[in-house]
Amino acid sequence: MTTVYLTPDQLLAATLEERDVEISLGTVRVRGLSREESVPIQQVDGAEREALIISLAMVAPPMSVEQVQAMAKVLAAGDFDKLSRAVGELSHLLEASDKETYKSV
Repeated sequence: MTTVYLTPDQLLAATLEERDVEISLGTVRVRGLSREESVPIQQVDGAEREALIISLAMVAPPMSVEQVQAMAKVLAAGDFDKLSRAVGELSHLLEASDKETYKSV
């Protein structure tokens, strides 16, 4: 069996995955983060970091960091966690952290 590799053009045409997320108030749409977006986020700490991640990922409705911070004060914790987990999965970041967790067991 021969392996067929992607071409540079195919790699450059890649699009970030998106997903609808059901929260208690209704449906929103988020997308995964690109490598270019995710690297600088590592320099930000805590709640500000989470708000920045969600803000970048929100497709519908689009939201600023300030709006996400305000939403975090009123949205149920489980709903906010659903958004965070969806973004992590779409960004393929949770797979790596799950593997690291498994290795440490």
